[in-house]
Amino acid sequence: MSNPCYYHPAIAAAGICVQCGTPVCTDCHQTVGDKSSCPRCFDTLKARFAQSASAAPAYGAQSVNPYAGSPAPTIYGGGAEKSGAGKMLAGLALGLVIGIAGAVIIEKILFYGHFGLSLLYIGLGYGIGWGMHRIIGRGGPGPALAAVAVMVASLCVSHLVWTQDVLSIALANGNADPGSTLADAFPVAMAHLGIMHWVLIVFGLLACYRGVEQQQP
Repeated sequence: MSNPCYYHPAIAAAGICVQCGTPVCTDCHQTVGDKSSCPRCFDTLKARFAQSASAAPAYGAQSVNPYAGSPAPTIYGGGAEKSGAGKMLAGLALGLVIGIAGAVIIEKILFYGHFGLSLLYIGLGYGIGWGMHRIIGRGGPGPALAAVAVMVASLCVSHLVWTQDVLSIALANGNADPGSTLADAFPVAMAHLGIMHWVLIVFGLLACYRGVEQQQP
């Protein structure tokens, strides 16, 4: 199935911009020389092309390629798509680092301080989104959903840490069987978390999604 145009998600893309890798449909697609461009990069590519053309030797000498070293435009499956996939993976990795570290810190504050703040979860969501956007370089529904998935995974890790803390205290106080595992303690640990905890997490997930979705490409 073809990827959608970035500017018109309901229309299949006909190519990708050689400058930024943005997928564009036939209505958005523009060309500079024989290279594909999106509307946002058109002026920049046009200026590069004009500059290279003016610097090229006259009388039929070989012209300078202004796009040397840039990914060649393709209909998905070429260099720009691979570059986009690499950026997405790097963005997911950075998002996980920020998410897991932040979520564990929040759970530690909740466990030892016996309180949680909604701003912490909202800040966690924006932090994940910020980190991923710095790498991926664009927003929209796709990266926003990826950011939410990263935050959910980070919260799962942090709740396992919470469960381990609860189990350790229970074992130390003799309130748990010595053979108890995380799987045994998980339902008990989750029962310690009130409804407001989950409500604040939902707000954090919404902040994560909206923060990335609204980012400009």
